[in-house]
Amino acid sequence: MANCCNARGCDAFFTPRLARRAAERYRQKGIDKTARRMVAFLERRGIEGATVLEVGGGLGEVQIELLKRGAARAINLEVSPAYDGEAARLLREA
Repeated sequence: MANCCNARGCDAFFTPRLARRAAERYRQKGIDKTARRMVAFLERRGIEGATVLEVGGGLGEVQIELLKRGAARAINLEVSPAYDGEAARLLREA
């Protein structure tokens, strides 16, 4: 299913190398300031048992954090397949 959409050059920018670097940054520092604000906003409104859909969610860091805080399921709609391997590793680690 990785080739179902026209990524229009996304694969040239969103590379496995970029994904590895982003995953390592998340492992070391967690989510960035903007993502922390989003997660806190959603958590205050109640996410227990919720299904999360993020379009363009990259490695899925936000979904992982929301799952840790009580969301039941998370779906990441990402056009670039370069993130798939690292995203799967982060999810297993979590």
